[in-house]
Amino acid sequence: TQSTWGLTSRFMEITPYEAEHLVKSLTPLSVRDVGGSKWIRQHENLDKLNIQAHRNAISRSDEYVMDSFVVLNQLPTLIHDLLLTEVWKEFVFPLVKSHLATMSSLRGYLPLYHEATVCNLLEVCLYHRTACEATGDAMVDLVDYCMRKLVYLNSRPVEELTTIRRSTEEYLKRTPEEELEEQKKEIEFGVCMIAITVVRFISDHTSTLPLSVLHRLLETHDVLASLVPLMDAKPWLRKNAKGQKEKFEDQKWVVLTPDDAGRVCKMEAQVWLAIYNFFMDIECRKKYQLTSYRKGMMLKLRRHMNEVLLDQLPVLTELLRVLEQLSIVDPPANMDMSSFVVEQLPELKDNIMRGQDWPSVAKWQIANVFVESAETRREDLERLAGIYNLNSIDELLEQPRCQVCGRAAANRCSKCKTEWYCGRECQVKAWKQHKPICEAFCAAQQAQQQGEQQQHSLVTELPSASVSSSSAAVEVNAAQPPSAVSEDSSKTSKVLIEELD
Repeated sequence: TQSTWGLTSRFMEITPYEAEHLVKSLTPLSVRDVGGSKWIRQHENLDKLNIQAHRNAISRSDEYVMDSFVVLNQLPTLIHDLLLTEVWKEFVFPLVKSHLATMSSLRGYLPLYHEATVCNLLEVCLYHRTACEATGDAMVDLVDYCMRKLVYLNSRPVEELTTIRRSTEEYLKRTPEEELEEQKKEIEFGVCMIAITVVRFISDHTSTLPLSVLHRLLETHDVLASLVPLMDAKPWLRKNAKGQKEKFEDQKWVVLTPDDAGRVCKMEAQVWLAIYNFFMDIECRKKYQLTSYRKGMMLKLRRHMNEVLLDQLPVLTELLRVLEQLSIVDPPANMDMSSFVVEQLPELKDNIMRGQDWPSVAKWQIANVFVESAETRREDLERLAGIYNLNSIDELLEQPRCQVCGRAAANRCSKCKTEWYCGRECQVKAWKQHKPICEAFCAAQQAQQQGEQQQHSLVTELPSASVSSSSAAVEVNAAQPPSAVSEDSSKTSKVLIEELD
């Protein structure tokens, strides 16, 4: 067995008993804990639960991860963890960014990625009505969180939401801080897409929501006013550097193929279904005061509703009929709405932020949490190898796609092993553009390996005799081709490897 820094290599899946133990171990943490050993252990546990929850959902088997969160009443803790990461990213990350840029990329990336992990796990759980009910008062905080993400999408031009792959020269000129900022932007966009799905799942269960949550969605935030503009902006579509159209699907950008022409994207379908649920539900219609502004906003949807859309989402036919009727009548002057509403206010984020001195928190984390050494780097690699064991996530991976035509690919670049192609023709076609990226990637990998070897040799503190032998062995290898290396030098290399091990 190993410590919680990583899983054993035999890890394949989490049993129901292990899932229950991991869910029970989750505890609310503070802002100062982010990035620390206790926080990292909790992140690893959540990552395991997230992978297993998706495996259960894909295989349509018993979703015992979700059941454990419901039975143990840990969904509020999960929402607290999500808001904690959001607060840290908003107030602490800008103050420690320059320091994180000097460390291993994993140390700066992990707290940013954690928000996507927790949000992704909530997405799987909230598909079920029982999970929505089990969130309790924390649902108000989750609604506010999702609305902040929708506002983020609507308040920025589509071009600024993501970073399109640039030329090789510009890519290599990035500073570590710029790289961190790009990672933050990409993760933020992915989280916003998940927030859309969460809103849609919440809309499926409006009959089970407390009155205060429904009022906050429809009146305080006017969720429809945030969803409708997305149909015009369509942030899930973009053009890449080659001028090809791409869609954001399953948390990645995919090139649109000729077969995708006219096909509704998954994210677009989620927005349509959320609009339908909020506007067509009887209880929601009673609580949503339809003013002249809101009427005009809803009528804008008609220009997007054509036969192609209605064939794929037939349920929207009823919505179109209601909108057509709405266009020829005026909204009622005075609706029968209660003048007294007890509104529940969000508490989790306020409790996390109360009494915090952010510069002081940042200084404390730089001195005590984000401290790097050769040992911490080794632990980072072991941690990654443990959590993201290929055997445990193999069935979650989709078939790779050709980088040129988007078809199913079976071959990839033999040098960098990062780009996939359907055949020789597409690989030759892409080689002129891929060549500088491929060479830069391989050079960076080689430099990183050499740096790790040098650090490892310094840590092991080999005797001077061994060091001199190592130098001699390196000189022999450099002077002669691999096939011409003498048997003695080969033996010397084997001895040195055993000493390093």
